[in-house]
Amino acid sequence: MPRTEHQVWDVVTGSYKKPDEADKKEYKQWREANIVALLTKKKNCDKEVRARIGGFTEAKEAYEELKKAYEGKSVTELGALMKSVT
Repeated sequence: MPRTEHQVWDVVTGSYKKPDEADKKEYKQWREANIVALLTKKKNCDKEVRARIGGFTEAKEAYEELKKAYEGKSVTELGALMKSVT
């Protein structure tokens, strides 16, 4: 099955779950989608946010960390948070 953007987002949300490494073909497809998702996040975040997710190797983990940190925050709260980080 060729990788699509839909699969990349599915890796982020966890609906495309990490397969067993023994299933080499499926694991390779998941790994490629995971890399695309993770690198896209890292390339499109500010330095401070990138530092927060830099150690994660799975896109879903990074997504959950960002969701926990920023979900439900207003622009004002996010600005204050970013200022406190820097």
